[in-house]
Parts: sequence; C-alpha cells; structure tokens
Amino acid sequence: MKTKDLFCLTGWLLCTQLCWSQSKAISENKIVIIEGPIQTRADLLTLNVNPFRYDRFAPWIVKEIKQPLKNGYVRWEVNTKVPVALMNGFFSRNMAYLAEPGDAIYITHCDNNISFSGKGSEKFRLSKMVEAFLDTIKRSPEGLSDGDRAPASSLDDYLAWNDYLNRKTKAWLILLNNERKNISEIAYLDLKDRVLRHIEKIRMHKFHSIRRSAIIGRVNQYGLSNEDLCRIYDSTMDNPSSKWLRFERNYIFPSDYPWEMLHDENYRRRGIFFNTNESDTAVLGRDPADAFVSIYNMIKEKYKGIVRESLLAYTFYDNGGALKALGFTPKIEAILADYYAQPGYPDFKKCVREVELEQRGKWNLINAPAFRLTDSSGKMFNSNQTKGKVVVLDFWFTGCSGCVQMAPAMRRVEEYFSKDTNIIFLSISIDKRKEQWKKSIAQGKYTSGTGLQLYTEGEGSRHEVIKKLLVESYPALEVIDQNGLFVKSEKRKIDPRNDSGKAMIAFLQKQLAILKDGPYIFYEGENAVAYSINAAEFSKQYFTKSNPAQLQVQTDGPNTFTVVIKPFLETEAAEYPKPEKLFVLSDVEGNFDQFRKLLQCNKVIDSNYNWIFGNGHLVFAGDMFDRGLQVTECLWLIYSLEEKARAVGGYVHFILGNHEIMNLQGQHDYVKAKYETNAMLIGKRLIQLYNEDSELGKWLRTKNVVEKIGNILFVHGGISQKINHLSLGVAEINKLARLYYAINKPKYEYNNQEINSIMNPKTSPFWYRSYYDGKEGMEATIDSTLLKFNVNHIVTGHTIVADTISVHYGGKVINTDTHHSESKSEALFIDGGNYYRVNDKGARILLFSENGKSLSNVVAD
Repeated sequence: MKTKDLFCLTGWLLCTQLCWSQSKAISENKIVIIEGPIQTRADLLTLNVNPFRYDRFAPWIVKEIKQPLKNGYVRWEVNTKVPVALMNGFFSRNMAYLAEPGDAIYITHCDNNISFSGKGSEKFRLSKMVEAFLDTIKRSPEGLSDGDRAPASSLDDYLAWNDYLNRKTKAWLILLNNERKNISEIAYLDLKDRVLRHIEKIRMHKFHSIRRSAIIGRVNQYGLSNEDLCRIYDSTMDNPSSKWLRFERNYIFPSDYPWEMLHDENYRRRGIFFNTNESDTAVLGRDPADAFVSIYNMIKEKYKGIVRESLLAYTFYDNGGALKALGFTPKIEAILADYYAQPGYPDFKKCVREVELEQRGKWNLINAPAFRLTDSSGKMFNSNQTKGKVVVLDFWFTGCSGCVQMAPAMRRVEEYFSKDTNIIFLSISIDKRKEQWKKSIAQGKYTSGTGLQLYTEGEGSRHEVIKKLLVESYPALEVIDQNGLFVKSEKRKIDPRNDSGKAMIAFLQKQLAILKDGPYIFYEGENAVAYSINAAEFSKQYFTKSNPAQLQVQTDGPNTFTVVIKPFLETEAAEYPKPEKLFVLSDVEGNFDQFRKLLQCNKVIDSNYNWIFGNGHLVFAGDMFDRGLQVTECLWLIYSLEEKARAVGGYVHFILGNHEIMNLQGQHDYVKAKYETNAMLIGKRLIQLYNEDSELGKWLRTKNVVEKIGNILFVHGGISQKINHLSLGVAEINKLARLYYAINKPKYEYNNQEINSIMNPKTSPFWYRSYYDGKEGMEATIDSTLLKFNVNHIVTGHTIVADTISVHYGGKVINTDTHHSESKSEALFIDGGNYYRVNDKGARILLFSENGKSLSNVVAD
C-alpha cells in the first residue's frame, strides 16, 4: 500500500548574485506547505531550513515557519521569496535538497523506496541519485587503497585513484547534462557543484597524502621532489572540474569551498610543496601570516567578479580565516585594510566588518577564568590574588623542547621586573608526577624557576585550568591585565625566544604603564594638591598657585616627561594666520602610544617629548577622551607642549570634540572603568576629575569648538546649514558653546535658534556627521560654509570613513579620523600649499596641492 505525502516546497537561500537576480522576478511571497501523515519516528517532524553552505552576504529571510500537528498529519508553512536548502527524514537524512519558489512536490514511500512527482520533482529525484552516486565513490574500487578517506599507498595508487575519479566525473556530467533541460539553472549548478566538490576533495586528500610525507634530503618518502609534485599537480589537480570549482561556481558563498585548493595553488605558484632547506623556508616564510597574504594577493590577481569578492571575504571571514586563526598581526591588518579599500560589494564588506569587530573583542577583551592551583611549597594559590596586577602565565612540561628554549628568555624577563610588585609571573606545569615537576623546577631547564611555580595535581592537560585557559600547545604564554582580561592582540606578536625577551619586556612595560594615572590637580583657593596613581596606591604632592609645581607624567613605557603647571590660563583665540607648517590629527581617544609615534616619527617632538616643530602649528581636532586607557597622559602631553611651542614661535591648538564636552558635562557613557576606579581611590567622584576646580578641567574650558587658521576651518564634526544661517562668526560660536562646558550648565534654550543650533547633536559643530552620509545637496552646504567663513577647506575628525586621511568634495573637506586603537594611525601634514597624509612610521603621501594639480598617492621624500 502506498502512502502519499504532500510537500509544497519553497525556499530559503542559495542567495548569490545569480540566484538572487533570478528570484527577484517573483513579485510576491510563496506560502510553502509541507503536509502528510506521520507514521514514522517523531524526529521526522523537524524540517531543517537554514543557510546550509549558501551565501551569508545576500539578503535572505524566511518569514514564517509553523509546525501544527493535527490528526496524525504534520504541516509546515514557509513564507519566502528565494530558493532554499531543505532537509527532512522523509526524503534524506544526509543531504539538503534544493527547492525553489512555486515547487509542489509529492513524496511517495513504498517498500522503503521513495519517488517524487509534481512541479520541481526532477531536482529531488536527481538529488536522490546524487546521494547514491556519492556512496559508490566512497567505497574503495577493486585494486585501490581502502576507501576515499585512506591515504594513497603509493604514487601508482594515487594515479589509479585519479583515473577512477575522472571516469566518475565524466559519467556524472553526462547524466546531469542529459537531465539539464528538466531542471532550473540554479538546480543544475547546485547538483553539479555537489558532486564535483566531493570528487575533488577526495582527489585532494589523495594528493596531500603523497605530498605530506617524511622528507629525506630533497625528496619525500615517496621519492618525489618539489619538481615532481609540481608536474603531478599540473596533470591531475589542475583539471577542468577543479577549475570550474575555483573560477565558475559563482552562485554560492565558499564557506564549503575546499580552502586547501587555494593553499595548493599557492604552493604550486611558488614551486615548493615542502621545505628541503633553509632557502625553501625563506621562500615560504616562517610567519604563518605570509600564507594568508600570498593567497589574498593571488585571489586579487586571478579571480574576478563575485567569485573574487567571495574568496577575498572568506580570507578573513571563515573559522579558518586570518582573523580567527592569527588575530590582528601587522600583515593581517595590512591586507584587511587593502580589502576594505577594494571597490564595490558593500554587503560582503559589512559581514567581514562584523567578524572583525567580533574578533577584536575576543582577542582583546576576553575575561580570564578564575582558578586555584597548588604552589611548590604546597600552598593554594587563588587567581583572586592577582587582582589589580599584570599577570604573565607560562605553561610548560618536562620534556618540552620549546620550553627549553623559552626558559632562559623568560628568566631574563622575570629578573628585569623582579622588584616591581605590580607584575606576577605564574609558571604552570602539566607534569603528571609531582617528583618530576619539582626536579625540573630545581634544574631550571624547562621553566625559569624564578616565577611562582604552580602544579596541576597530576591531571596534566586535562586539568580544569588548562581547559579554561584554552591552552593547546606548549610552551604557551598568556598575559592578563589588571582587570582580569586577556591581552592577546599584542601578545601574539611577541615570542621571547626570538630576541632574548626584549620585545616581551617592552610589551609588559606598556601594560605596567597603564596601571598608572594622573596627576589630577585640584584647587582649594590658592592651595593645590596633585594625586598620582600607581595601581592600587596613590601619592600626593602639594603646591600653591604662586609656586607652581613640576610634575612627572607616565608615558606608554618606563619613561616619564615633565609638566610645568601654568601660573594662569587664558581663553584661546578663535582665528589665526596660517603658518608655514600644520600637523593635524584627531580622535586619539587615550591611545598614548599611537599619539606619541605620530608626533615623534613626523618630527613634531623628540624622544624626550620636547617640541622640535619650530614655528609650525599642531592641531588636535577633538576626542582625546574615552575608550582608551591613557587619556590623562595624552592631555598632559598637549598641555606641556603648548608652552614649549610658543617659546619658539609655534602653537598647539586643542579643538574640543563631543567626548570632551560629554566629560566636562559629567556624561561618562564611554569612559573606561579604570577612571571610575581611580577616582574612588583618591576619594573623588568621576565627574570631579575634570570639573571647574581641577587644573585639567580649567584648561579644557579655555578651548574652542571651531577655529579658523588661515584659509582652513578646523572643527571636530562639521558645520551644519543651521550654523551657516546664524549671523555668528567663529569667535561668537565659541563664546556661546563655552557656556555649556560645565556640569552645572545652563538649561538649553531650545527656543533660542543660536543655542539650539550650536548644542543640538544633529547640528552641533562637535556632533555633526552629515558630510559623510551621502545625502544629496551636501556640497551646497559645504560651499555655504566656505563662503560664510571665507576659507577654502574644512578639516574634521569624528567620523571614520577610511583607514587613512581622506579627501572629499574635491578637497573642500578633509577627514582626519582613523583607527588609532588598531594601529592605523595617520595625520594630516600641511606644508605651504601641499597637503600630505603621514603615518606612524613617518611615511608621507601627497594628497593634493592648492595650485589645483592633483598628486594623490604620490610618495613624497
């Protein structure tokens, strides 16, 4: 007896450029009904509808899925516009079947056989054939090595498998091409892809088995040299099926793309499938990032269209991609920046950006788990004992050859910081025998022996702490900051074995510098007190206004610089003549190291933080506050440079951004927890650190929100049309804005057009963003601003629109906001009529000249 189950199927997502363009022709959603009597196991009630291996970057939504069960019948309803991949036990437990809008497929079961009828049934029938076909390939042909997953037993075995796979490919393509007229183009491509991908993975596995083998001299154990493998690759791996998969399967996202194909292509391109000597190693590169860089550049060169974009995205996006595998090393950062600079395909770039932000969070902001371990004297050590300190975890075991290399370097690092109580070195062993562990500690061969030695109670790598800390190989190093967070992005660039621990020492010095803060100076009449913080402790220094103090401020390393407190503060002027040289940057947000590098590498200051820019002007266009961990140090550096610059005819401008205004007004939405903790430590509230009774608070309230220097207008956000319509000059705008640099600010007079325009975030000079949102008519607003203030250019920060200094509206607007926190720091350097972008290495690229001749991307001396 036959039981007929009605399946009206439509789709989820093949969602690529091809299938999406075809599905757009469908003007309305299709209600998919899947219905039939249930006479089998309850798990068949589940219809799996999911992205499967298809394009995440295309817009797809299944709007409705219902699963009512009545009188022994199951029923699904799916409301969708696009093709789908479906899996259900009625028709397959191993493979998702493609369905398309408008399909109405009847499924009939009889004597464990299954047949399909109705609209769209041919592709279901062919999908069933695919399952059976792939099963035959998995079984070992007579005379060949055992199964598709087994390694090739010899070169002859590999070549025999190659011939067998070629025959299978040919047979399948003949069958599929005969059926092509009965199915849609999408279904044809999907079925072709399924089989060819499976066959080529088997071929690749067999090839890798003869490639990845023991090396004896200049050949492997099969007697094959690199030259031999290149010839074998050309004659077997570089076949028509492989080329189709690499260059023509442009309708799906390559999350299931055999990523090894690109690696093999990279090996072939270099002519080296395995290292035979040091020169080969040099060619291949020791840095694992080199492989990603090479493959990325190869994709850019060899691929086109959506295939190219998919593979470029996949370089960063997938679980095996560069961001998840390696983090944000300089080389990965470089190709990531290059990827974002490639034109078109914004949906792909949006998804990569999401993964980038997610990974940055994981690499930099992962909480270290709590743990308890026994030390060498038998006492219990608790991770709570590390609070407020920098912690270095060194994982090792007896017999570890890498640990032998690491131990001397770590001993030097530990000895360097031996007198600093703000850093703790924990050496954790996975030895199973306690006697062996203690013996190795005494020997000092596998561990430095100078850190606190902790034991995993004989459980080795199975111990809970090893699992929690995700240690997978040895030796391993982890650094935890004072807040209990893993510090990974920087740490992974450092291996103490490479330079006897020098880079590690510099890195840890930076972490210790972050523990420090201040000074914070508060006044009571003529008397002042300066609080300087070092981890959980602070010191005080007293002075008077008539006898100002000289204070030491921490840098991003072990050094400090001197700040002389000014005897009095004056409100800044709003307009200045244009100097010969201008150095402009913005949005440092407490990243002292990048701020320092930009200034030092571009010869604004020297290594001792002295001004060497002569009569040039330094302009900071807002947002020194929030997000970073050395805000105070950055503020004091600008403060100290002001008098040094004036002494030789130069000048320092600090134009306030929205984050300065927020902190002056007591809004701390983006402030790091460090500063609230430090305020409590010295007996203050966070809002008091920059109030009208503090030196930095008084100083910041002398600054402007917009300044005119020669023919350039400097502003953090931009100038809105509402500001243009006010009969106010630069000085008047600043005078009104300054009324609101206070915790106890006047109430906004929203019926006052001037106040409302200056302070409303939608139109305020320090909040405005519309220059970069692509709205029509914006150039007219910009022209109105240029005319109103009699300038030729507007320089802004506030909005990141590129990883570099960028020029907009034909040079009328220049944006200076870059990712300083990601070491993508640039500044604008103006020398006479030439406008350059410069970076933290001192490189200089000419953007344009005011004589009208564009010289973009030309490197200057």
